[in-house]
Amino acid sequence: YPTPIDANVEARYKLAQLYQTQKNNRLYLARLNDVIKSDANAAEQRTPRTRYLAGISSLAMADLALEEYQQIKLVEPIKKNLKLKKDKMQQVIKDYGKVTDYEIAELITNSTFKISEIYRDFAKVLMESERPRGLDDEELEMYDIMLEEQAFPFEEKAIDLHEKNYRRISDGVYDKWVRNSLTVLGEINPGRYNKSENEVGYIEIFN
Repeated sequence: YPTPIDANVEARYKLAQLYQTQKNNRLYLARLNDVIKSDANAAEQRTPRTRYLAGISSLAMADLALEEYQQIKLVEPIKKNLKLKKDKMQQVIKDYGKVTDYEIAELITNSTFKISEIYRDFAKVLMESERPRGLDDEELEMYDIMLEEQAFPFEEKAIDLHEKNYRRISDGVYDKWVRNSLTVLGEINPGRYNKSENEVGYIEIFN
């Protein structure tokens, strides 16, 4: 029953949820993909509800890809595992980018926070990665410096994206993911962002 499109997409989404409770990831992903495709092919019949269901389905798929990224450890062989992790990171970021295309505020802030944390995590695991065997003290020091130089741009990207979420407050968006970004920024720069978070709380109480 391809029409009405709202009922069709809703049924596909409920099927996806059923397979999720059964822990059948293969069919869960397949049904999520059905939701996304059905909404994309709906043309003029597309509705805010089908777009929302497609958006949260896209987010769920990105979240599963994030779990796969997190399972890749930077251990020997470093070069091989670093490439695997970086390639997976880029794919997950692309997946979350697709979520933002739905232009739904709660999904945009969610995806922005998670992309920020992926960059922050990559910088962290890079610095904590297993060192190659056989390095003397001087070579190890140079290797650490090289890692710091590689990690720095990812840290900067993470901060930029968390700040992007923070700036959404001025557009009237202040949800869980904006608060989470504020918390992270408060940890990184407490002098600036802890103060900002207190001010937001004050405004909420008296508005």
